[in-house]
Amino acid sequence: MTQVQINRTQFIADVNAGMTRNELKAKYQVPVTKINDWAKGLGLNITIKKAPKYVLIDDSEMVETVTETAPTELPEQEFTAGF
Repeated sequence: MTQVQINRTQFIADVNAGMTRNELKAKYQVPVTKINDWAKGLGLNITIKKAPKYVLIDDSEMVETVTETAPTELPEQEFTAGF
């Protein structure tokens, strides 16, 4: 059985770069439990990536754009009142 060697500096850099547990698992080909053990042993926190539910939009500097288009001509029609 061959022993796989993991570079500690590279592992720390990957965790600090924000890689997820599944990304680390794929890169190092080890189970997630082992990734958790390494992170805990090195005092690292692997954050869970979540998409934000709300996005704050700064509308104080929004510029309204107006596009000019040629008016469409309607055909002339004769209307009669039915009284």
